[in-house]
Amino acid sequence: MPSKFEYNPNEVYEMFQYTTNSYKIAMGSMRVTFEFDVENFFMHYKLISPNYSHIFIQILSIIGGFYTVIMIIKSFLEEGVINMAFKRRIGKFD
Repeated sequence: MPSKFEYNPNEVYEMFQYTTNSYKIAMGSMRVTFEFDVENFFMHYKLISPNYSHIFIQILSIIGGFYTVIMIIKSFLEEGVINMAFKRRIGKFD
C-alpha cells in the first residue's frame, strides 16, 4: 500500500507498506502461498501539533472527572452517615 509520512512540510517520506503471513507446516506437507491484494488506497500520515484549545479542553475534562468522582464518594459517605445517625436516633441499633 503506498504511504506518505509528512512530519513537517520539509520532511515528506513516501514508501510502501506491506504485511506478511507465515503458515505452519502440518503433517509433513509443504505449501508455499503468495497472496497479493492490489487496491486503490493511499495512506497519508501527517504529524500535526495540537492547538492550545485542545489542551485546555483536556485539562478541563480531567478536572471535571475528578470532581465527579469526589462528589460521588462524598454523597455515599454523607448518605451512610446520615442514615446511621437517623437509625441510631430512632433506636434501630439497640
